[in-house]
Amino acid sequence: MAKNSPTTDEAFRLILDSDYYWSLTGLDKSVRRNYRHLINSGRGVTIDKKEEMLKKAQFSVEHEKTWNLPE
Repeated sequence: MAKNSPTTDEAFRLILDSDYYWSLTGLDKSVRRNYRHLINSGRGVTIDKKEEMLKKAQFSVEHEKTWNLPE
C-alpha cells in the first residue's frame, strides 16, 4: 500500500500544528510560537532548521535529495 509522504514544508507544518508531534521534539511551546511567528510574518524558517526539527520529532527521510547537474 502506497502512502502519501509529506514534503519537508508540509511535515514541518504538521509539527507546528500538532501538540503530539510537537511533544516529540522535547522543546517548549514558546519555541513553537516563535516558528509560527516567523512563518506568519513572512520571514520563514530555513530548510536546515526545518530538517533539524523534523529529526527531533523522530520523522525520517523517505528519499534523499538528488540534484540535476547543469548541461
